[in-house]
Amino acid sequence: MAGLCAGILLLSFAPLAAMDMKGHAGLGLEKMGGRTCYEIGGLIAVSGEDDRGAHFPFSKLEFPLTGWLAVAEVGLHVEDALQVTLGFKKSIIRDEATIEDWDWGYWHLSGRPWARAGTLDIYSTSQGAADAWMADLRAHWCLDLMETNRTAVLKGAKLRIGAGYLGQVFDYDAVDDLDQWYPSYPFYEDEIENDPAISPALKQSVKGHVYNSGDVLSYRVEYLVPFLEGVLQLDFTERLRLETSLGYSFWVKAKDTDRHLLRDKVSRGSCDGKAVLFALDTDYALTGGLVLGLNYRRIVITTTGSQHQSAPDFSATVDQHIESDQRYFGSTIGYRF
Repeated sequence: MAGLCAGILLLSFAPLAAMDMKGHAGLGLEKMGGRTCYEIGGLIAVSGEDDRGAHFPFSKLEFPLTGWLAVAEVGLHVEDALQVTLGFKKSIIRDEATIEDWDWGYWHLSGRPWARAGTLDIYSTSQGAADAWMADLRAHWCLDLMETNRTAVLKGAKLRIGAGYLGQVFDYDAVDDLDQWYPSYPFYEDEIENDPAISPALKQSVKGHVYNSGDVLSYRVEYLVPFLEGVLQLDFTERLRLETSLGYSFWVKAKDTDRHLLRDKVSRGSCDGKAVLFALDTDYALTGGLVLGLNYRRIVITTTGSQHQSAPDFSATVDQHIESDQRYFGSTIGYRF
């Protein structure tokens, strides 16, 4: 029986052994830029009350994407026809940046008859840094566009068509140094001062800035992105290669959790949408299979869904958009074998 199993294994792997197998592995460093944000508004469903509509958005939070990522990638090439790659990225340097929070129509939503829905009533900034990690798996079929004919400019050209799956997590675990103020106060000053329903403490706070140096919130967002992709590879010399790719996702899943620590409020969102992925890579082969590379990537994600909010004194559901515009620029060193 053991001999039979061994024979079956040998027969199974024999075709792979006869194939022309190549591979590559690389390490790199990337600078991350861009933003991820969410907006809420529209339909408001408060527990124990009738649903009501509101303007969209009435609140927006924008989180900057900053810092440096360590990059690792391995790939397998079968018969110059099939290419499979696996990549991983992780934050190694977290650069702190400004997080912004806008609230429009705060007084209007609070039932003040003198207020308008479109005024920017509350604006705040705070400081935070993203802890990011992401992984992707790609598989492409390769087509040789210049199998026999070479030009003076190009030594080769290939088109790769395939699919991939990208997972991302951006975690802001400690957001602090809150600076909050009320831009519409000069416009509503008389109404606020003469409204008996507004407490004296609130009337005083809206006149200036409110500061808090401690942690005020944490935020985490996850993106799951299956996509289709096309890649054009141009070989200018035996050493110099240029690749550009364009991908599109018809279904993106975005989930986020926002914890407002000062209000003991937790908001969890779930949205679906689309994404566009673009990349531009250059490789230069040195000697003995060693390769140096430069790369640029851009990812744009837009999703729509709902957010559930819970606090000690209420729970509600509102419409939500989660969006992200990401940019990465970096360099790699790798080895082809």
